[in-house]
Amino acid sequence: MIDKTFENLSKNLNIELANIEKQISSPRKKLSTSLKIIKKCLRQLKIDVLAEGFKNEEEEIYFFKKVKPYFYAKWIYVFEIHLLEMNQPKGTSEMLKNYFEGELQLINRYFKQNAYFYHYFKSGAQELDNYCFLRNADMEAIAIPEMPESEQEFATACDPLFAKFIAYEDLQNHLLYLLNPKEIQENPSLEKVIQKTLIDLSVDQLGLITRAADDARLILGKSFSKICKDLAPYIATPEKNHISSNSLRSNAYLAENSDKSNVIKTLEKMINFIKGY
Repeated sequence: MIDKTFENLSKNLNIELANIEKQISSPRKKLSTSLKIIKKCLRQLKIDVLAEGFKNEEEEIYFFKKVKPYFYAKWIYVFEIHLLEMNQPKGTSEMLKNYFEGELQLINRYFKQNAYFYHYFKSGAQELDNYCFLRNADMEAIAIPEMPESEQEFATACDPLFAKFIAYEDLQNHLLYLLNPKEIQENPSLEKVIQKTLIDLSVDQLGLITRAADDARLILGKSFSKICKDLAPYIATPEKNHISSNSLRSNAYLAENSDKSNVIKTLEKMINFIKGY
């Protein structure tokens, strides 16, 4: 249920949001229409979850760690973009630059204030998953920085926090583009509506596996940098719908042991499938 629902809803949602961006000029109408569509997706997810349930705890953790935050992050991101545009100063380019840099500082401050869980989010750690992403977990067993949603049947301790991390990282990337749009200008395909392929790895892990494929000459590109530029516009992760080629490239050289371990397990899983074909 999870994979099918997630794939279909995410594809349709991304297409609809892109169409709204192109077709609606009024900021207020754009916001209300986008939120309506995202709310519809979240409602459908809830209906499916309550109707079908989960096969086991592993499936429930996956849903509340990966799936629900992905959609809830869309809500947060759309709202934050609206506020960013509405509060944008009308003046010199220097005023605009200071405004965007100030917003970046607010995002960085939020990440620092929630440093422990943000690192947990970024590293792909799993040791606290039973407390963070199960509905019947003892929420008092961990010191969560924010109050979770009150809707117990469709909420866990940390899925709202992970949604914020996803949304704020996307907002951070958007602000960096506004401050330095050079990469987009050099690669116009990033601005088009692209049907992306969802890969269940973190950006760090994607960078690592892409670098290994380049070193093994499995991908025959002019350079690793060029390979990242070619791949980034067409792939997404459960946490990030927009992946920059810079992050894909740089994260390949900063891999943590947990990322290496997860990539190796993923490759071993693929090998087992191949042996059974």
